[in-house]
Amino acid sequence: MRTLTRALTALLALSIAGVAIADQDEADTCVRSKVWEAYPEGWAVRTITKANLGETEHRIYLLTLYAGNEYKFLGCGDTSLVDVDLVLYDADGRMLVQDQTEDRQPVVEFRPSSTDTFYLAVHAAKLVDASETGKKASVATAVTYR
Repeated sequence: MRTLTRALTALLALSIAGVAIADQDEADTCVRSKVWEAYPEGWAVRTITKANLGETEHRIYLLTLYAGNEYKFLGCGDTSLVDVDLVLYDADGRMLVQDQTEDRQPVVEFRPSSTDTFYLAVHAAKLVDASETGKKASVATAVTYR
């Protein structure tokens, strides 16, 4: 009980101090449900990752993609996000495909013609209220293939 009281006190102190806490569970649950929904279509999960990002911040993930496979990149942002973008680049930094929608759940598909190194950029393009000091949102990303 004492540990729970301390945790709740710390959480309250953070909210009073104006630091927004991203909801990693919400983003993670969303992307995992998308992965499970894709299994009957033959998709398998390669990796799932999470990041807390402020507005316009991004994470870049290095990937080796294999010729002959089809890849689907899935993103899910928590409710403090308006828009999450996924962009895939080749090893030379040329953009290959990007998400074209303004939403919290982007999807990008790609089939490489050769096995190579690629970079997946995950952008927190727009938060609900970015004016809040220190505001972060949680984004979960999955790489699936078949």
